[in-house]
Amino acid sequence: MNPRLPWGSGLWRTDRFIPGEEPAREALRPSAWFILLHAPRTLLALLLIGGLGAAWAIRGPASPHAGVIGARIAGASIALLLAIGLVRWLSRLYVLTDRRVVVVAGVLSQSAADVPRQRIQHVTLHRSLIERLLGLGTIGICTAGTDGPAVRMLMVARPARVVESIRSPRAPSHQGIPVLGLAGGIGSGKSQVARLLTTLGCVAIDSDAEARAALDRPDVRRKLVEWWGDRVLTPEGQVDRSKIASIIFSDPAERSRLEHLVHPIVRETRAGAIARARAAGAIAAVIDAPLLFEAGVDSECDAVIWVEASRPTRLQRVRLHRAWDEAELDRREQAQWPVERKRALCRYEILNDVDADAELADRVGATLKQALADIAGVPRTAGRA
Repeated sequence: MNPRLPWGSGLWRTDRFIPGEEPAREALRPSAWFILLHAPRTLLALLLIGGLGAAWAIRGPASPHAGVIGARIAGASIALLLAIGLVRWLSRLYVLTDRRVVVVAGVLSQSAADVPRQRIQHVTLHRSLIERLLGLGTIGICTAGTDGPAVRMLMVARPARVVESIRSPRAPSHQGIPVLGLAGGIGSGKSQVARLLTTLGCVAIDSDAEARAALDRPDVRRKLVEWWGDRVLTPEGQVDRSKIASIIFSDPAERSRLEHLVHPIVRETRAGAIARARAAGAIAAVIDAPLLFEAGVDSECDAVIWVEASRPTRLQRVRLHRAWDEAELDRREQAQWPVERKRALCRYEILNDVDADAELADRVGATLKQALADIAGVPRTAGRA
């Protein structure tokens, strides 16, 4: 476990949401006042009931025993409420790394939000009267494509300092090698663009292939059988990816569970591939990941390139290469962010509406040249390809 994480992070396994290659620059929980104030209305009601019970026991006109019972029940309920508050406090974790903000919460049902720092649009600070009196604040983090805060950090001590830390620029990435991400609709030809980039001196990292390899690991295979039974295995005992796909694309909760298992493995593998690309002298590492934004992989990129193709072109390609019909394409796309939302988050765009590599290669080369110049800080001279 990262030594900078608060005590108890391993108890609720909140530490597993923090990438091992990204040390926590800052890790905190809500203020300890959260234990007392996590349910203020309930606490106020119990205090009122306890006070009325005690007053009845002391000065009530009759049956003071009923007042004692009421006061004791209220006292026991307050103790239980504080115990619940303690558990909720221990299960919450807010972590800032150089690349992301991670918010983990939940006791029985645990949720985690991973917000890439480069996607943060602005940070809000709200302070109720009680928070102002106690020197606390609730921080909202707003990202591109959302109307309000994507995540909230509740009852944070010294909130202004935390806000400043979130807003501060992230550290230089990957120690000298630029990292580019590829995004696009299904069938847009991201793999074709990635292949052309390798001919220009880049190293392409296929996260889809890495995810498939992760499914073949014995420990992952055992976990999948534990969840879904032997039906997810082929007669040879290997993972049947078509069965896995049918499960996760029909149930978002199951898809999320699989992602929490596989994504940390793929992230670690990807970090090793980037390090090897740097050692080999590649001019850039290129991440081709189907869920680049959904999985927060864009936080590992210095820039993201959008590969554009019309829907009829994409449908024609998936029919030819994957034997999918339009209904299957729709089903797969519905499990991802809307195309326009992802497109809006990309810095560059390559139009891939041709089958010949020569014309596309020119577009890819021009975009790569501009992206590397921008990352290096050279004044921009060209737009989208």
